[in-house]
Amino acid sequence: MILFSDFDLTIYPSKFKTNIKAINKFVENDNTFIIATGRPYFSIIKHIKKIKYKYLIVNDGAKIYDENNHLIYEQLINDNDKKEILSLAKEKYSKIILDDERTSKIFVRFDNEEDAKIFLDNIKNKYPNLNGYLSRKYINLLPNNISKATAIDYLKNKHNYENIYVVGDGINDIEMFANYPGISIKTSIEEVRQLAKYHVNEFKDIFKNEEII
Repeated sequence: MILFSDFDLTIYPSKFKTNIKAINKFVENDNTFIIATGRPYFSIIKHIKKIKYKYLIVNDGAKIYDENNHLIYEQLINDNDKKEILSLAKEKYSKIILDDERTSKIFVRFDNEEDAKIFLDNIKNKYPNLNGYLSRKYINLLPNNISKATAIDYLKNKHNYENIYVVGDGINDIEMFANYPGISIKTSIEEVRQLAKYHVNEFKDIFKNEEII
C-alpha cells in the first residue's frame, strides 16, 4: 500500500508521537508512506526526522524531495511574475514568505479574509500562469496546474505505484481526493469528506481498519 498523507491537522500536532509510531510500523510492514504538505521544505523538515517517509511533497506539489532530502522535482514561479506579485503584496501585507530563492510558492499572511479573497482573485486574473487558494492564515500562490495530486501522478508514473490511498483534511487536499481513494478524518472539511472513500475518527485509526489495510 502507498499512503500519501497531509501533515498539519492530519498527523500533526495532535497525538503526533502516536502517529509517528503507527506510520513507522506501517512502513516496516512493507508499505510506503509519503508526506504531501502545503508547507515549504524549511518549515516541515525539523518535525519529520523520526518519520520513515519515502518522499516529501512540499509547496502543494511544486517540489518533491526523496528520503535523503534530495530535490528530485520542482516547478517554479516565473521570475518576472514573482517580482511583480511581491511588489503588489508588499503594498498591502507586512508578512510575505518565499519557500526559497528558487521560488515555487509564495505565502502572504492576511488578517481580513474578504480583502484576501479580492487580492487572490486579482492575482489569478492578472497572472494566468499562477493559481492559489486561501488557507486559514495565508494566501497561497503557486504555479498553475500544480497540486498534491499532480505530485502523486509524478511519483505514480515514476515507480508504477499501485494501491494508492490519500489522507487529508483541507482545501488543498481536495484534488488528490478527487483523483485517488481518500480517507477523511474528523478535522476534514465537508468537501473532503464527501469525496472520501473511507472515514476514520483519527489518523491512527487508519491502521486498525481492515477495509483499508
